[in-house]
Amino acid sequence: MTGSTRGRLPVRIGVAALLLLAAGCTSSGASEETSSPAPDEAAATGSGPAATDAPAGGEIPVPTVRALTTPPGFTDVMPAELTDQWADIVTSPECVLAGRAGTTTEAVDDMRAASVQRLDQLAAENGASPDDATDIDLTTQGAGEGNDPHQVLTLVTGDWQTGDEMVRGLSRVGNLVQYDGSLVSQWLDLIYTCTGEIDEEVWTAVIEGLRPVMQVGEGWDGLAPGDS
Repeated sequence: MTGSTRGRLPVRIGVAALLLLAAGCTSSGASEETSSPAPDEAAATGSGPAATDAPAGGEIPVPTVRALTTPPGFTDVMPAELTDQWADIVTSPECVLAGRAGTTTEAVDDMRAASVQRLDQLAAENGASPDDATDIDLTTQGAGEGNDPHQVLTLVTGDWQTGDEMVRGLSRVGNLVQYDGSLVSQWLDLIYTCTGEIDEEVWTAVIEGLRPVMQVGEGWDGLAPGDS
């Protein structure tokens, strides 16, 4: 399952809804469409929709990622959108970053615990167990004051080994409020697979150019089914 052609499931690309409007905002029209920045531009400048926006028309948006830049030796092979099947995002002769994403109509009680459970599932698919999960913040929208990230998405991450490959997994599960007040959830999985050891400098360069698109708040705060 890890890597590009190294034993991963076949990739089937789907189309997912990405651009959302915040509740209470004016409904989209032709003039808004022409004035809105392109998705990559919005991610780079921080001018895109906020990560807490509710899904439009009751449809649950599927998370995805965008590769704004790639390190030397890597190729951007990101499909139009992510689906629940693994798809390569950026590749090099030694390493591959892949992702998958989906939604469910059931919200989770504890978003971090649910994210750790997904991370454990990723490793189990490789017949392995991850290291203790730690948090990692990925920039979702541009740079703010002092060049700090304008907005970040927190995921859990852990490493494991499968054969002669080292794998770094990342997962995020988040709840989302629909316009009717009901709670749903989204999930995003990423795996970074390298032959041999993971070069931390290269890894940092890979994620610095990555922009996850997921409509949840920062950190692990958010509404749960038991909240009033």
